Amino acid sequence: MAANQNPNRKSESIRRANRIIQTRSFVLMILMGVVMFVLLFFRLFDLQITRHEELQSKAVNQQTRRTVVTASRGTIYDTAGNILAISSSAETIILSPLEINNALNDTENPVTWTKDSLAAGLAEILCKDAASIRKRMDNVKSQYELIQLRADEEVAAKVRAYVEENKISGVHLVADTKRYYPYGSLAAQVIGFVGDDNTGLYGLEAYYEEELEGQSGLVISANGHIPRIGDTVSLPPLQFTVVEANDYRVDLVRAVVTRPPSDEEE
Repeated sequence: MAANQNPNRKSESIRRANRIIQTRSFVLMILMGVVMFVLLFFRLFDLQITRHEELQSKAVNQQTRRTVVTASRGTIYDTAGNILAISSSAETIILSPLEINNALNDTENPVTWTKDSLAAGLAEILCKDAASIRKRMDNVKSQYELIQLRADEEVAAKVRAYVEENKISGVHLVADTKRYYPYGSLAAQVIGFVGDDNTGLYGLEAYYEEELEGQSGLVISANGHIPRIGDTVSLPPLQFTVVEANDYRVDLVRAVVTRPPSDEEE
């Protein structure tokens, strides 16, 4: 009799122990689920609420490219209408090593060019060192490596033709302007000159900087597309008249700048 009760007690003890284990496991799973939910809630709150603007800005920067299009400066004339300083169209040539690297690693759309051949081709057109251009392509995280600042339209056209002919990715031409002085160094002390950013640094170019400068434009485009000439929108620059006191053949002339008369003054 006692022998029959002993196994029953053991079975009951085992069942009780199993129920306790199951209950504890269930409670533990609920607690872990609650903890995970709380952690996930705070993580989502941080991403979608706290850091919303930061992450949105990063996403926009990754998917778009902002390009500042330099405005054309005003033209300086003498009293006879001769041009002393003028801006003309040019194009700045840049590389995107990131795009180049992605194109070369794209197995679905293989390309026929390499970094070495691209560097050699650009170097031949721009009369630059191929090794220097090739080195800039190694920074594969960069999307902007300056190759040529304000290339003439003829040179830019050759680069564009080379890029289109070989279906090259990662080489872009950005609309820009270049300052020209038809009379060279004549009256340079008076007329002055501009810097790399097209800002007047000396003479009339600097003194009347606020009037001569145009309003640069900002073009926002999808990555991989850089606006070309014709896409620029800027306010028309003002023009000025240089009234000469001496003949052009002298090394230095005395000059004053006058604004064109307004309607009220006329």
